[in-house]
Amino acid sequence: MNETLEVTETLGELQHELDRIVAIERKKREDENEADRCYEQELTPVLHRVRDYLNQLIKLLNDKRLQQSEKTRHLCMPEVKYHLAQIGASAFGSIRGRQIDYHIITSNKAGRLADFSLYYQCTTENPVAIQHVEFRHPNDCTHRINLQERLKEYSLKYECVERPCEDGSVKMLFTLQPVVKVKFEFVGNPDGKSFRLTITNAGGMGNNGVLGRVHFPCITMQQVGVEAIEALIQYIVRQPSKLHRYWEAEKNFQQTEVSEVAPLNSMNHYDTPLQQTYDFDGVKAVDILARIQKQNPPIRPDATPPAEKLTKAQESLQESIEEYSRRVEQEHHKYMAELEKIRLTLEKGHSENLTLFSWATALLFSKRKEGKL
Repeated sequence: MNETLEVTETLGELQHELDRIVAIERKKREDENEADRCYEQELTPVLHRVRDYLNQLIKLLNDKRLQQSEKTRHLCMPEVKYHLAQIGASAFGSIRGRQIDYHIITSNKAGRLADFSLYYQCTTENPVAIQHVEFRHPNDCTHRINLQERLKEYSLKYECVERPCEDGSVKMLFTLQPVVKVKFEFVGNPDGKSFRLTITNAGGMGNNGVLGRVHFPCITMQQVGVEAIEALIQYIVRQPSKLHRYWEAEKNFQQTEVSEVAPLNSMNHYDTPLQQTYDFDGVKAVDILARIQKQNPPIRPDATPPAEKLTKAQESLQESIEEYSRRVEQEHHKYMAELEKIRLTLEKGHSENLTLFSWATALLFSKRKEGKL
């Protein structure tokens, strides 16, 4: 009898545990279904709106006419310089170039088709690979592995070739491609009510680029207004942006060593999100870009670069020296001509004096001769 009761109690406990597990699975499926519904019905239109504006933007940024125009080149192809010392690779110096090749790739993941990523890269028109040579002990690969991991972490393309040396050490030849790949990744969160944005290698301000990532973990539909879209576009074209005042960035998310030039500043307790408007009718990316261009006109360089200025200064100085030399030569000739006149005058006077003296001597001699007679 007791054994029967124990078995019954055990079965009851198992049934209770089974019911609990089934309830948890049912709740999980319900939550997933609700998340999918929210993603499809509420979040997808927001992601489509952001993607639509960025599609409009990259058509403008990739336009050759705008890239070549002095008025818009600084927006379409901003110049950026990345110092590799910030990732512990100072031996490679820096990578400098312009932003080019903007394109968008959409997600093919089932149930998350509105996710997408914006890509572009920073490079020069005629990139030249950066080479660096180091030597290591044959049994110590620590430094090489550490450097390789850093380069991979920041999506920098490189090659490393090793050759043994006569002294037993190993020569490492690193060849780094001078290209920085940038990515803006928009992904819906599991709850379907918000999305996250991860920006890779687009940090810094103006021409000073910063490698690394900045992460906005939770951007709600209410945070995507006209002003946030404009701030996002400003950030992409490397103009002053208040994106962190509309979307809160996660702190300490893979920042680089150079903390004073971190990609974005997170909101702190002194900051409050800025107010936004949600009337997108008639608002186009071209209008936003035109407004940014008006607010941030290109910095016009001087008429001639410093090197040319130096050449012109040198030419001007040379002309002044030549003119001075000509004047000195003219004055010299004039002075010599005057001296010649004086010499001739003196010679003439001397000749006349000699003649007079000869006459006087002859006269005296004749007088003396007559007296003797």
